[in-house]
Amino acid sequence: MAHKHQQSATTSGQNASYTLDSTLASSPMSFVSSGAAASVSEPATTVTTSASGQGSTGTYDQYFRAFAVRETVGGFDFTKTPNYQAGSGNSYPALGAYQFDKLSLIATGYYRDDGALSNARWNDANFTGKNGIYSQKDFLNNPAVQDQAARDWTNTVGWSSITDYGLQNYIGQTVGGIGITAAGLLGGTSLLGPDALKQFLDSGGRNHPTDGYGTPVSDYIAGFAGFQTPFDNAPTTGPVLAAKL
Repeated sequence: MAHKHQQSATTSGQNASYTLDSTLASSPMSFVSSGAAASVSEPATTVTTSASGQGSTGTYDQYFRAFAVRETVGGFDFTKTPNYQAGSGNSYPALGAYQFDKLSLIATGYYRDDGALSNARWNDANFTGKNGIYSQKDFLNNPAVQDQAARDWTNTVGWSSITDYGLQNYIGQTVGGIGITAAGLLGGTSLLGPDALKQFLDSGGRNHPTDGYGTPVSDYIAGFAGFQTPFDNAPTTGPVLAAKL
């Protein structure tokens, strides 16, 4: 999760660049902060999908399980066991099965701003004690708290970042061969944030922002598309604005 996350990308067909820049107060971003440059490629990769999208299908609970599996094991299979101990070691920037960064734990009330948000080191003195979590070790050793924190972030910060940008208007459409659903949008914004998600959608699937490991936002949009969420019938709120370039 990176709430202040800037990435440069080349837009297909031109040499212009854009900046992905999200803050805790406005447009929170992803569970994982890659810290590396995003890239965009053209043409769009065509993904064959059913009406509900590509990848696993399941309930909202299974969406979270699948997300944790994707982050720490690989794939979108919620029947696998995620690694809740991922990120152990004080120098690792992301913690647990959902790969929380500092800003995501601040947003969910588990960590205080330590004035060094870009520093990968965690300071146990800055854990708030919420739900009995007073240290990095406490957090890694408590799968139930990690699950709850992920749900809290997604239901508030994650979905709000989508509606703030009007991206729920794309639900039910097909973009770049991918059937757009609420779960797919949540997956995409959790990876790279709403700016990258918007770039993909507004371009009709031609632009593919990626994280620092080369994972395109479309991979998460498609992979999580089949899961149910409380937001599946979200109302539209006017036209989708053009992407920021």
